[in-house]
Amino acid sequence: MALRPKELFSGVLFKCGGKFKSWNKRFFILKSDYCLYYYKDTSKGHLGAISLRDIKFSVRRGVTSDVSWPKNADLVRSFVIVTTQRTYCMYSDKRDEADDWLRMLQAAHDKLLEDSMANGNTLVQGQRSHSASEPTDDPRSANSYIQ
Repeated sequence: MALRPKELFSGVLFKCGGKFKSWNKRFFILKSDYCLYYYKDTSKGHLGAISLRDIKFSVRRGVTSDVSWPKNADLVRSFVIVTTQRTYCMYSDKRDEADDWLRMLQAAHDKLLEDSMANGNTLVQGQRSHSASEPTDDPRSANSYIQ
């Protein structure tokens, strides 16, 4: 029997739709299988997943010009996740939550790359996105959650 992936971090974010560029409130769960799942209703299945294993995966603070961002989605509460298939635009109501998401996503991706290199696996490639977050002395640092 396979073990279910462990929940590493969760919370509410606003995500721009892929086909129709509308903003939707979604519940996100980052799991130990290196996927970020998103839900409209957590009692039902996930709507989609973003794999941190994607060769092009990167996360950075900011906005993109090809999306009409809401007025309340300022630069410090917004971030973009880039994968081979798509660019995901997201924002949080609160700056500290956006900071936490950036830290957690980057830490999980760094851990994935570290594990991949330690195991001699060349399927996962990528580089750390240095713009994800500023260095912190915060004891709640994402590295304490990702082990």
